[in-house]
Amino acid sequence: TLGYVEWWHLSVSAILSGTIQSFGRTGHLAILGNVVPKEDLASAVAIDAVAQHWPNAGGLLMATVVIGTIGVAGVFWLTTFGQLVTGITLLLMHWRYEAPTEARRERSFRQDFIEGFKYIRAESVLVGLILLSAAATLFGAATQFLMPFFAEDILGVGVQGLGVLLLSSSLGVSIGSFVVLGVASIPRRGLLLLVAVILGTLVRIGFSQSVIFELSLVLVFGMGLFNTLRMTMVRMIMQLMAPD
Repeated sequence: TLGYVEWWHLSVSAILSGTIQSFGRTGHLAILGNVVPKEDLASAVAIDAVAQHWPNAGGLLMATVVIGTIGVAGVFWLTTFGQLVTGITLLLMHWRYEAPTEARRERSFRQDFIEGFKYIRAESVLVGLILLSAAATLFGAATQFLMPFFAEDILGVGVQGLGVLLLSSSLGVSIGSFVVLGVASIPRRGLLLLVAVILGTLVRIGFSQSVIFELSLVLVFGMGLFNTLRMTMVRMIMQLMAPD
């Protein structure tokens, strides 16, 4: 808005944003266990997924309208205001806090980290869930960044087609979060996670080979849907298994 932004400012902003998200989202998930009783935790994780993901679709549609009204700069100011509301909300929150014992206060960050690592290593299911998430991020997250290349070079639909692809993906993500909300109480969560992983892998492979725009739209929707199911089920199972 003021005309002072240079490219390197955006680079620094991106690094800071990624750093903040890395521990901010982790802290957010950890707080859930303190705010919600254990018996309601699965539903809480599912509702959190809805709150996290549904704006992806709604936000794209809103941005299209709002940019035409107040411009791109106005949207950035609106986003800033939204972040301010989020910060105030966090300050007003109250949750159960257990003060650390004298022995715990004397422990270093390194000792805490080693204890957590030993606990995870002893729980084969937690190890599997962590490896599953790491593999999905390492090999699957690039799809979103490569989407402009698919739209331009493979599907030949340009910027407008890219917008439709991203919207289809966001709709899949949003619907996936509602699906998780509907199945939060089922006992066979591991089976649902397995199905989500297999189907998500298949639609991702299919998208990588597709040269038909309409088919790619369906496959992108499936990627968003199954990826959300996988991520939310992993978080749900980990929250239920891990001690406070």
